[in-house]
Amino acid sequence: MVRFDFDAAALITGMTMPAVVAVVIALVMMVDRMRSEQRKPYRNGIAPRMPAMSAMSFFGALNFALLGLLLGLAVWRLTAPPSPPTPADAARRACAASADVRSFWSASEAAARRPPLLWTFPGAGNTMMRLLLDHATGVYTGSVYGDPSLLPLLPGEGRCDRSVVAVKVHPTHVDSNDMVRAADDGGALRLNVTRKPQYLKCAGLRFDAAILIVRDPYRSIWAEYKRYVNWKEVVANKDSGGVSSSACRAALRGQDLHSGGLLRACFAPAHWRDQARKLARSWKHMWFHYEKFKRMKAGKRSTRVLQVAYEEVLKPEAREAALRRIVDFLRLPHAVSDATLRCAFALADDPRTHRAAADTSSQYVTLQQAYANASLVCDMWKSFRRKASKAGYAPIGGVRCQE
Repeated sequence: MVRFDFDAAALITGMTMPAVVAVVIALVMMVDRMRSEQRKPYRNGIAPRMPAMSAMSFFGALNFALLGLLLGLAVWRLTAPPSPPTPADAARRACAASADVRSFWSASEAAARRPPLLWTFPGAGNTMMRLLLDHATGVYTGSVYGDPSLLPLLPGEGRCDRSVVAVKVHPTHVDSNDMVRAADDGGALRLNVTRKPQYLKCAGLRFDAAILIVRDPYRSIWAEYKRYVNWKEVVANKDSGGVSSSACRAALRGQDLHSGGLLRACFAPAHWRDQARKLARSWKHMWFHYEKFKRMKAGKRSTRVLQVAYEEVLKPEAREAALRRIVDFLRLPHAVSDATLRCAFALADDPRTHRAAADTSSQYVTLQQAYANASLVCDMWKSFRRKASKAGYAPIGGVRCQE
C-alpha cells in the first residue's frame, strides 16, 4: 500500500502558487466589475459613484481562493514522494518476486502422497499456519470445509484429496471416532463419510499422520468466538446470539471475516460466557482424540503425530525452527531452504490472517476485557486445567484459581 507522510513544507509549497493565482483572478474580476460601473452613463447629470465590494464579488473571490487551496492540495498529494517501505514491506515484495510460487501436486506426484491432517482447535492460528505451509512448500494446503472468504488467501480451500500438502480439520467437527482404516492403500486411514456425509467430497482422502497446532486455550477460544459471531452474522446471515442490534450486524458485515474484531457495542457478555464455557470443555475433549489418534494404526505402522505450540511460531527467535520441524515432518520430495522459510513468514504476514490491529482499537472488545470476569477464567480452567498446565499454560491475566 502506498502511504503519504505529512510534510508541512511540501504542503505549503505545493498550495502557494494555485492559491495566489486564484486570488489574483478574483482581484482582476473585482477591478473589472468596478470599472464597468464607472463606465455607466450619467443619469440626471449625476456621475455614478465608485461601487463598494459587493457580496457577489466577495463570495466570488472566496470561491476562487478555496478552489486554489483544493488545487494546491491535489498538487501536493500528486507530487509528494511516497514514504519509504518498511522492512516488512520490502521483504514481502522481494519474496513475492522470487518465491511466491504455489500450486497443487501434479497427478503423478499426488498418487504417492498421503497428506497429513492439520488438526487444530478453532482459533489456534490455523489460517496463518496454512499460509506458512503454502509458501514454505510451494504446494497448497486443503480443507474439509469450503469457506469462500478464504479462497483469495488460500486457493486450496475446499480441497481434501492427495493434491494438497496438508488438510485442515478441527477436532470439534472431525474427531478420532470419524476415522477408520481404508481397505486400500495399505490400510491407511480415511474419514468415515457414512458417519459424516457432509464430508463426502473427502472420500478419497488417505492419511496416516497429523500435525497438531496447540495454542493458549483462552486465546484460542476468544479468537474462535469472534470468528463465530462474524461468520454467523456475515456469511450465514443469522442471529448469532452475541449481537445486540441491527446496527451492530451492519458494522460486522463491513469488516473482514477472519481478521475482524468484536465491537464493544455488539458485545453480549452473557452469551460470551456461555459459549466460552462450552468451548473450554471442547478444548479438553480435543486431547482425548489426540491421544487416541496416536494409538491408532495405519496399516502395519503407527500413525505419525507432530505437536507444535503456536506461540513458537510467533517468536522471532524460534519461528523458523518451528516451521522447519513441520516442513521436515511432511517428507517432501524436494528440499526447502532457510531463505524460503524466511520468505514464508514475510508472505504469510497478511492483515487478513490475524486480529491484532482490531483488538488494539478502542472500539473493539479486547482480550483483557473479555476475561475481566475472574469466575469465568476459573470455570474454564477447571475444565481444562490438567491438559492446559501440562502444555505449559496458566489462567489468563494472572488469575489465581483453586486447584
